[in-house]
Amino acid sequence: MRVLSVTAQKPCSTGSGVYLTEVVRSLAKMGVSQAVVAGVTREDRVDMPEGVTVYPVYFSSEKLPYPVVGMSDEMPYTSTRYRDMTEEMAGQFKAAFLEVLDEAIEKAGYYLMPSFVLPDGVDKSTLSC
Repeated sequence: MRVLSVTAQKPCSTGSGVYLTEVVRSLAKMGVSQAVVAGVTREDRVDMPEGVTVYPVYFSSEKLPYPVVGMSDEMPYTSTRYRDMTEEMAGQFKAAFLEVLDEAIEKAGYYLMPSFVLPDGVDKSTLSC
């Protein structure tokens, strides 16, 4: 099995990034072939277990000329809140991520593994998974 984990945020920097990183580490210990697509800047260092391929989507770049996106007013790095994105920014975001996702899927036939963290206050008992 080949697993592709995706986050628009920096791994190891926010709740969802930490969650993704820990899932990747756990699957690596089980010998699962993996790759990660993550939103980062060119200055960021992404630490993943040996053998995990990282496909970066670069923010603060020509294709995405704004900081990495986030959901909170208080991120541990300079960020752009999703709610502040314009239609143009959303289009750039979609195009950049689709390009990198296509590359990752074509190179190794990864299965997508969407992951996210539910915000505080969400009644998890009403969810059906």
